[in-house]
Amino acid sequence: MSALQIKQTRQQPASPLPLLWSPLATVALSFLFTPVFGAAVQMLNWRALHEVGHARSSFWWCMAGCVILLLNPGLALIQTDTRVLDSCTATLMLLYMTGWLFLSAGTQIRYVRRHFPQGYGHRSWKRILPLTLAACAFYLLMSLTLTWMGQVLLQS
Repeated sequence: MSALQIKQTRQQPASPLPLLWSPLATVALSFLFTPVFGAAVQMLNWRALHEVGHARSSFWWCMAGCVILLLNPGLALIQTDTRVLDSCTATLMLLYMTGWLFLSAGTQIRYVRRHFPQGYGHRSWKRILPLTLAACAFYLLMSLTLTWMGQVLLQS
């Protein structure tokens, strides 16, 4: 093989398939990390597929989930009965997850199955899962701090 052929071989893309995180694994992990995780990963997948409209929709699903997640610790600053807040937030999150599963997550699963029946390039979870765990730890710490601050402020 000549040097020119080697250079041309190196310049060819390794695969014409997009690199995606598995849409099914994303849904499964969303049960552990909330649909905010799933919507964020789906947004990145849609970007890799150059589907701007779907990426924008996933962004708004992500933002809606963030609002719901921040609602409970935020309201804990002004409400003493956290049981009511917890049940309201849990109900909202359940409705949100159901809506996300049927209106957004399923769309990406069907899209990938239809457009890439032979498969696609798989992205590694090595980078995104540690970031997700760090975000969960931060959320837990923030939530506990705000709840504690709310209890202290309302008792004084």
